[in-house]
Amino acid sequence: MSDQKRALVIDDNAEYALLFTTILRGAGYEASSVDNPATGLSRVRTEPFHVVLLDNDFVGRALPGQSLVAVLKRQSGAKVIMVTASLDPRTKVDAVAAGVDAFLTKPVEADVLLGTVAKVLGVKSS
Repeated sequence: MSDQKRALVIDDNAEYALLFTTILRGAGYEASSVDNPATGLSRVRTEPFHVVLLDNDFVGRALPGQSLVAVLKRQSGAKVIMVTASLDPRTKVDAVAAGVDAFLTKPVEADVLLGTVAKVLGVKSS
């Protein structure tokens, strides 16, 4: 990827965080991850990211990821993709209403993840 895009994964599930960052790095993105929303917000305030992959359900946290969408977008200008294991249809409705750029349900195939990231960024999928 000629001008490398930066991605941040905010997910408290270490396996998914590693999987998503590995997939993104393999496609040429500069990707990193954090395991909680507070650290994610801190990172977007101090570092430029083009896209944020955001989990919705954080264990032991009162606020769902969808409550962070507007803050993430306002503070970073990044596109936000919600990636959640929730099968509740209201989760997607609420996420879209909150302003996510795309919504994916875990588990997600690598090609679907990369295609969605490329689509929201307006770049060619590799």
